[in-house]
Parts: sequence; C-alpha cells; structure tokens
Amino acid sequence: MKKRIGIALSIILITTCAFAASEGTITERHDAVRALIKQGNYEQAMRDARKLIRSARKEYGITSEKIVPILYTLGDIEEKRGRYDRAERRYMEALRILEDIHGAGSPATVLPMQQLARLYRMQARYDESSTWYTKTLAIVNADAGYDAIERARLLEDAALLYRAQSDYKTAEKYYGEALDILRKKYGDTHPRVAVLLNNIALLYRDLGRFDEAEDILKEALNIVQKTRGPDHPDLAAIINNLAGLYDFEKRYAEAEAEYTRALAILEKTYPPDHPDIATTMNNLALLYETEGNTDKAEELFKQSLQNMEKTYGKQHIKVATAMNNLALLYQEQGKLDKAEKMFKEAQQIKEEALADSNQTTKIFFDDLVEAYKKKENSDGKNGQKSS
Repeated sequence: MKKRIGIALSIILITTCAFAASEGTITERHDAVRALIKQGNYEQAMRDARKLIRSARKEYGITSEKIVPILYTLGDIEEKRGRYDRAERRYMEALRILEDIHGAGSPATVLPMQQLARLYRMQARYDESSTWYTKTLAIVNADAGYDAIERARLLEDAALLYRAQSDYKTAEKYYGEALDILRKKYGDTHPRVAVLLNNIALLYRDLGRFDEAEDILKEALNIVQKTRGPDHPDLAAIINNLAGLYDFEKRYAEAEAEYTRALAILEKTYPPDHPDIATTMNNLALLYETEGNTDKAEELFKQSLQNMEKTYGKQHIKVATAMNNLALLYQEQGKLDKAEKMFKEAQQIKEEALADSNQTTKIFFDDLVEAYKKKENSDGKNGQKSS
C-alpha cells in the first residue's frame, strides 16, 4: 500500500494594515466577517464581505486606501474557497490602488505583493511566486525603517516557497533570520515564536531530521500551552503536526493518541464542520488505514469529506483530495467500481480548480490509472463486478 502523509495544520497569522478603516460601522462589519472566517463559515463571510465592499466603495470611493483591507479579506476568503483567480483579482486591485497613491516600489505596496506571492505558491506557480517574493524582499531590505515583525513574516512566507521547491538550505536560512528577529523582539517564549518553531520543525521533518523536529515541536507546544491555555486551536495544530511526525516514523500508537488529542481540542473550540476538524479526521483516518483498521478509516474519511463539502462546496481542491483518499481506501478494500468513480470525480474537480497541470494533478491521474489496472486484473481473473 502506498504510504500517504497526513496534512500539516497551519497556524493562522492575521494580516493587519496600518490604514484599516476607522469608522465604526465599516470596522465592526469587517471584524464580524473576520470572525466568520475564523469559524470556517466561508459562504456567509463572502456574502457579508461583498456587501461590505459595496458599502465601503460608496462611502470612500473606489480608489480609496480605506477599502484595501477589505480587498485583502475578500481575497483571503476566495483563497479558502479555492477561487484563486478571483483572489488574484482582489489582490491586484489592492496593489493598483496603493501604487497609484504611493508609487510603484513603495513599502506600502509590499503586503499585496506578498499576498500574490503566497497565492501563486499555493497554486504551485513557483516562478511567479519567486518573482513577487524577490520584489518584496528587495523593497523591504532597502528600507531601514521597515517594521521588523513584518519583515520576519515575509521571510517566513518566502521560506515556505523554498521548502515547497525542496530548496531546504535557503528555506532554513530564511527561517533562521525570521526567528532571530522574533526572539529579539519578543523573547523565547512568545506565541509568535512558537508559530515559527512549528514551521521549522516541518522543514526538519522533510529533511529527515526527526529528533530535532520532535524537540522543536515539543518546545512550541509548551510555549503555546503556557501562554494560550490547553484548549487553544494553535495548540491543536502543533499536536496534529507532532502526530504526523510520529506517523511518519511509524510510531503509530503515539500518533493515534496525539491525533485524538488534537481532535478533542478542535471539537471543543470550533463548530463541527470546521475545516481543521475535517483535516485532523482525515489524518487519523490515514493512520487507521495504515494500521489495517479500514472500517474506522472509512467512517472518518466519509465524515471528513462531508465536512469539506459543507465548508468549501463540492468543487474545491481540498474536497478532491478527500475524495482521492477515500478512493484509495476503496481500492485497497477491493471496491474497485467505487474507487474508479471517485477517482474520476476527484480528477474532474482538480482539473476545473487548477487549469494548469501540476504535480498534484499528476498524482490524481496516477492513482486513477492504478485503479483501472487493478479493476482490469480483477475482472480478468474472476469475471465478477466489484461491490
């Protein structure tokens, strides 16, 4: 059976802007939209955000700097819903407004450029992402007065790009620079430091430096537990990632205990259909599948898929990934007709969500081809249709 690695949970850093709208009604409505995003209610967040941008444009004008934070929020929601082309348009609009006001290459334009770089990274458009990160770093490095914490955030973002490209040396360099900045500003036990340690640990896992990764994750876990309490979502994210490390090392009993612990925290904190709950269920299901407990795995895969569809809609990349995982389980169970049908659905969603082919699409296609081969072999041997 092909070993699949669980999905790491991200720790969300809220993007802020010095020029956020100050008027009460706009600000309060914007805060309410951000709260909906945090709860994973993306559909309602989008409806409210669209109303909000119309109100803000009417109040301030279509080229006002005051509408830019709302454009960032709209782009963020579109990203989470898998509507990357729409997110790109929102960030481009924000960039044009800021360039018109401050000039191209101004430090004020860094944030939308950073958003575009991150968006392209998520789509595996690495050359475009690298171009934007290079531009933003050049602006920041040329401005001695640029906010150090925002520079650390940019370095951390860029490190994620290099990690995705397997340029681990550059990723580690950028992470190290960011960590130095944060420790100098906050000390060693600040929650923001824990977020970065979590990401560094994932890099070390990729490099096979498992002992270091485990030590760093435990350090991050202790920081968050002491500063934010035992039921904080950031704690659940780190526990999930520690479980993923144990799973990778075949320490399955420890992995199951940590996944279960993370899931309990998330279920206490979030509504039942929150995407982080679905992700952790998916990871626990992968573990059960590895251990041969296919009944438990199937139950959790189905529940995870149902939650993903409710949160993102049926045409999202993450829904396709959940379908692919369930299809692979059906394939292992010999339910080849079910597997074939679900592989096809997942592939169709993937192709529609990302027009340009990439490695993820290739993985879906390879799984589909494997399903056909197994089905042909099965039908050829016994002439019977799979259940």
